[in-house]
Amino acid sequence: MTVSARVYRKLLRLYPSAFRHEFGVDLALHFDDLVAGLGTRRAWRRTAIDLTVTIPRYRLEHHMSAQHAASTTGLLIGACVAGSAFAVSSGLYPIAPVLLLIGIWLLLSRRGALAAAVRVPDSNRRRRRLRTAGVLALVTGLALVSYYFDLRDDEISSASLLGHNLVGVSAMIGAIVLAIIGAMTPRDQQPEAIVA
Repeated sequence: MTVSARVYRKLLRLYPSAFRHEFGVDLALHFDDLVAGLGTRRAWRRTAIDLTVTIPRYRLEHHMSAQHAASTTGLLIGACVAGSAFAVSSGLYPIAPVLLLIGIWLLLSRRGALAAAVRVPDSNRRRRRLRTAGVLALVTGLALVSYYFDLRDDEISSASLLGHNLVGVSAMIGAIVLAIIGAMTPRDQQPEAIVA
């Protein structure tokens, strides 16, 4: 193996591993053919241009895969929900519905990508999400009942109201989000009947 071939094979390590495993051997053989056909200098000129363009491109594609994009979307939705809960607890009531609407819009506009990012259907995951949404809905109801009884008291503290708002609104938003995500989580596929 020539020095050029060894250097080129070392440079192939700059590609993402999935790309390298799929195309690495073909790229190395193609480089050997280029050297044989064009000579070392012309082959390196052509290859250097290709490497400087394709390595960053495939690295970027690797980082912006569907799974990564779905997790970024999930983080944005979570940030909107958390920001909405914080806005309510801080008394910035007009901001809360705007952030909540942005989160719902992200969820609805990216629901296909989010659902596709779930690799293997897992009915246990679906059940856990829906069960957690039910528990959060129960916590929301208890917070509302407690809030109602505190409002009947003449000497209610602002810390108590803030606590009720923080717990109740957070649980309500969490229940809504988990109910939607749980409903979007695919069910396990039933095995097809074997026909004899």
